[in-house]
Amino acid sequence: PKPQNPIDMKLLKKLNKMRLIFMRHGETFNNLLAAISPEAYNSRRVNEPPMSKQGKESTLLTGQKMKELGFSFDKIICAAHYRSLESAKLLRQGFGNETLPIELFLKCHEIGGVYEGDRMFPGLTKK
Repeated sequence: PKPQNPIDMKLLKKLNKMRLIFMRHGETFNNLLAAISPEAYNSRRVNEPPMSKQGKESTLLTGQKMKELGFSFDKIICAAHYRSLESAKLLRQGFGNETLPIELFLKCHEIGGVYEGDRMFPGLTKK
């Protein structure tokens, strides 16, 4: 008897080659505050922190190293936060492929939203 749901062998081969790589955004202003003290972090953090100089440099170098190691990508998917988009652009630049598509994943955000000082705001997609 013929199976009801035949396996699509082309799709199966493609899925076997799929690789997902998860990476956190580069270091931000808020990360620097957290390193100073919990009080500094809680009183001065912002809801869309800019990346630090070190965060930008390390993200760019990560892209360069991934290229050197032979990684290849079809696209970069990132959260709808400025730090995530900036990280995606720097990763792409380091990888040497400015045309690599960046897709915003709207369902990916901080747990509970984003914070400014001690006030919590909904994430961009949690309104």
